[in-house]
Amino acid sequence: MNKFSEMHIRVFRFVYIPFVFMLLSGCVTVEQQMIDDGYKPVTTQELNELFSKPVNMRWTLRNMEQGNVELDPDKNAKITHAGGIDYGTWAAENDRLCISWDRFRGGGKECNTLFKIGENKFKVVPPDKLDFIVTIE
Repeated sequence: MNKFSEMHIRVFRFVYIPFVFMLLSGCVTVEQQMIDDGYKPVTTQELNELFSKPVNMRWTLRNMEQGNVELDPDKNAKITHAGGIDYGTWAAENDRLCISWDRFRGGGKECNTLFKIGENKFKVVPPDKLDFIVTIE
C-alpha cells in the first residue's frame, strides 16, 4: 500500500466515520428532542382537563399560514384557515390529541403530541409533519 492510500485510510477512520455518526445522531425526532430538553408530553388526563371548557387554539405554521381550531367539551371541533372551514370531533388518546376532520388534510383522524412550552403555549408535534406552536385563548 502506498503512502497516499495509507493517508486516506487514516483520514477515513478518524474523520469520515465520526462525521457520519454525528450526522446520524442528528436524526432525533422533534418529540424525542423535546423530551431530551426536559419537556413532558401533555397526558390524556391533562388534555381532557384542558379541553373541559370551550377552547380556541390559534396557530401559525412556518410558511406563515394561520388558523384557529375550536374545541368544545362535547368533543366537537371546528377549524378555520385559508382553505375554509371544516368540522370534526376530538379525543384525547394515549397522551395525544386526536382530531377527525370531515375534509381538512384529506379527512380522517390525526393524532398529535402536545408539549406545554409556556403560559397558554404548546408545541404540537404531528407524527409525520413539521411541528408548530399553538396559543390557547
